[in-house]
Amino acid sequence: MGAPALWLRWGRSPVRDVVPSLRLELEYHHVDLAAGYQPADWPDDFVAAQLPRLSAMMDSRADAPSMTLIGPGALRVGTIPPVDVTGPAAALLAWLSGRSGGSGLNPGGAALPVIPPMG
Repeated sequence: MGAPALWLRWGRSPVRDVVPSLRLELEYHHVDLAAGYQPADWPDDFVAAQLPRLSAMMDSRADAPSMTLIGPGALRVGTIPPVDVTGPAAALLAWLSGRSGGSGLNPGGAALPVIPPMG
């Protein structure tokens, strides 16, 4: 017998993955409710885990713009020549996840890249 698993809408998943998955749903969709909870309210550990994950997902897409995300660190998406997008980590994550139009971000004089939908 293997590890306990649950069937979720995207398939079978180990039980140990359920709580982190629920946290993603909670944090992202809490912002989507437009009830006063903003990306700036996301816990630092959530942002620190999700920003590299989402930038890696974006980097694997052929339709993603080339950019370097500069917040507390630097993350590269795409190839050269990138646009350097600077801002707070939560604002970068909100923009990448489609929960912000990019307010509070600085593309260094260039146009803010258009992010393709995640869905």
